[in-house]
Amino acid sequence: MTSKQEQGLGGSDALRANLLETAVEEVQIDPRHEVLREPVKEYSGLIKGLDKLLYELNHPFRNWRLTLPVFRSFVLKNSNRYIAHPAGPECAITITQVLLEALHESGKFITAEEVAEAICAYLDKLVSDINKDQVEDYLNALSEIFKQLGGLSRENLLIISSSYHPVS
Repeated sequence: MTSKQEQGLGGSDALRANLLETAVEEVQIDPRHEVLREPVKEYSGLIKGLDKLLYELNHPFRNWRLTLPVFRSFVLKNSNRYIAHPAGPECAITITQVLLEALHESGKFITAEEVAEAICAYLDKLVSDINKDQVEDYLNALSEIFKQLGGLSRENLLIISSSYHPVS
């Protein structure tokens, strides 16, 4: 008879093999993602959480099933900090690019529908929270975001259009 630990993940040869296969010496953070640090760098708890998230986003063996919900939650909870910051428009483009990357990689760990929900939730929040004084600052960013969305495959556009998050 085996112990509970041996029956669980602790004794799993498959888990040990997977951890060895996915271990990396170092993870390089994409320079495009550095802008996401600017609006939250003064908040030690937020910057620590973001740094961990950026590590996961840039890991060569990332798992969108685990990473996307955390990323979505982080950007939605902190959208006001991002929107109010001078780097906000650039952050909005970068956030959308990360979400679109998840959409392009959907299939193995996460469905395109789940990613589409995250995209639409973020865009709805972004468009809803920009006030009239910020609209001009965000025009180019929004134009770029919708240009990127327009470049999606017909299949992905249909998935996004059927999301239950309406984009204003």
